[in-house]
Amino acid sequence: MSARKQHYGKCFLCGKSMTKGALTRHLKKHIAEYAPEEAADLIWLRVEDQHLPRYFWLDLEMPTATPLDFLDDFLRAIWLECCGHLSHFILGLGRKRIYYERVPIGETPFWAEEYDMAEATVGEIADQAQKFEHEYDYGSTTALIVKVMSRHRGPKPPSPGWPVRILGRNYKPVVPCVVCGAPATHWDISTGEFNAYCDAHTDHVEEEEFLLPIVNSPRSGVCAYTGTSEPELTFEEVYIPQKG
Repeated sequence: MSARKQHYGKCFLCGKSMTKGALTRHLKKHIAEYAPEEAADLIWLRVEDQHLPRYFWLDLEMPTATPLDFLDDFLRAIWLECCGHLSHFILGLGRKRIYYERVPIGETPFWAEEYDMAEATVGEIADQAQKFEHEYDYGSTTALIVKVMSRHRGPKPPSPGWPVRILGRNYKPVVPCVVCGAPATHWDISTGEFNAYCDAHTDHVEEEEFLLPIVNSPRSGVCAYTGTSEPELTFEEVYIPQKG
């Protein structure tokens, strides 16, 4: 039996490449090195694709006082936003499921178990659950799992208006072209089978509107998603094994 393929990510604090498990241990060491005089109350969250956690994950750090709707904004910006779909966070507490939605100003949540995500902080949610869910688009849904990795003291964010710091994330998975096996660049969404083509073979798809770029996101190939519109959040690097 062949060994299970390893998938790699990058530490954004020092630039090193390693497997997901190794990155977890590595980031714990970085957190332990933080200088106490720069201390702020922070939380480390790991966000994973619910169905493909081996391929897609983010390690994020932010103040515990960060509003939950800001985390929603960040996930949309880095991985999800395509057409302004609805989204929510879900906490499963026993048999009860609590939803944190975006509630329009002047309105109250419709369901008893529904709350306004703008009125909760990331730290308050972490007090209730060590793991919760996020869903974007209730039709062609992208489902994520958010795990609380640690709560600690560390450096204050350089900008209060952008308090999320990326600690690490996955490299872009390589998808082979169905014709030649070379790295593919586009999905063919015309049939719903997610066939992938390299630039040399996109002519196999008759209508250009059915081609979507393959990007480093769990929403790649879904709806009209073409990647983040924020240049500073773009990360399309592919893992290259180091020699020696």
